This record gives sequence, C-alpha cells and structure tokens, in this order.
Amino acid sequence: FITGGTDVGLASGMELDIRSAGRQLLAPNGRSYTLPSETRGRLRIEQVLADVARGKLLSGQANKDDIVRWERPL
Repeated sequence: FITGGTDVGLASGMELDIRSAGRQLLAPNGRSYTLPSETRGRLRIEQVLADVARGKLLSGQANKDDIVRWERPL
C-alpha cells in the first residue's frame, strides 16, 4: 500500500519507481523530508482511493519504509 491516493495525484495505471529511504532533511519551514536513494524496483498503481493506493510489483522488491517516485513524461 502507498500512503497517498487521489489527494496527491495518483491514478490507476501509473508506474512508479521504488526507492529505499535516504537521509532525513529538516527544511527551514520545520518540515522533515526523507531524501530518496537507490532504486529498488518498479510498481504499477492498480487501485486508488482518496488517501491510499495499492500497486502491483513489476520488478525488484519493496520494503515497508521505501519511497515511491513518479517522473512525469516529457
């Protein structure tokens, strides 16, 4: 499962890279961000709700605290 759905722009059929969590960064606005590091795999979104999505693993592996990333086509 992905903690984000239509609220963050996810849609069925999107393909996302799975990355391991990188180091933590504290921004000047007080928010904490985790920087992505190595790519571990790829998944396709199959079901999307308001704030959660479910995907199918296409390659590689995914662990509990991994990060997903979508790159907009040019």
